[in-house]
Amino acid sequence: MDRSMSNLGLLLIASLIAGACEAERGEPEHAAADRDILHHVGDIGEEAEDGRDAAALALAQQDFANLRALRVASLRAEHSAHAIQPLLIRAIANGQPLRRASRARLDQNLEIFRQRLAHTRDAIEELQYVSAADWERRDDEVGQAMADMFEARDASWQVLGETSPET
Repeated sequence: MDRSMSNLGLLLIASLIAGACEAERGEPEHAAADRDILHHVGDIGEEAEDGRDAAALALAQQDFANLRALRVASLRAEHSAHAIQPLLIRAIANGQPLRRASRARLDQNLEIFRQRLAHTRDAIEELQYVSAADWERRDDEVGQAMADMFEARDASWQVLGETSPET
């Protein structure tokens, strides 16, 4: 049983890594892997409650903790790649002739983008303390925060595409 559990753990880790690599999500690919983790922990938990295999429960809980740490680390990496974009957008905007209205809209969009970056960062950091029972809901919340962040990022970049002489 230990060998099949470690094989299952490796499979779940690979699934989480693949899901974490996607930049933008509608229905996250990681959702199925996360549900598998919860299902695995839940199944083992039921067995342990019956008094059959408390060691398996401890192993499942450790697997969950490891996979949760991996997920948080991958989300941090993805977030940090996007966190530099407000500075990049501002630098490009300073070199382009934008109308006053476009500059004002860009300033507003960048402020929203920065706020959503901060919210997403906080949600990611809180995810490291989530229990297996709350994992699916809280991970979905992080996914939604990331989607909102991408929306604000795209709105900021879109303003740069509307270049015309300043008026």
